[in-house]
Amino acid sequence: MKIKAKFFLTFKELFNEDKAEIELKEGSNLHDLLDLLCGTDKTRRDGIFEQSGELRSTVNILKNGQHIGFLGGLQTVLKDEDSIAIFPPMAGG
Repeated sequence: MKIKAKFFLTFKELFNEDKAEIELKEGSNLHDLLDLLCGTDKTRRDGIFEQSGELRSTVNILKNGQHIGFLGGLQTVLKDEDSIAIFPPMAGG
């Protein structure tokens, strides 16, 4: 299955691109996707995950426009053609 990932602001720099299309096996979840995106790059991994393996609080992720906190977090199951957006916290004023 193909997943579309979009990176915003500091995550564009972290992943050296603003979008990617990733091939995953059926039944994969968001953690699988992030693992694949980070690979063995320590800088990327440290930018996404805490040492405990939890998602950093400075990382916001939407799946098809919905925050993953309402969907199952890192265990959110992905489906073909899902769109994932990864961006830092935003504040306005």
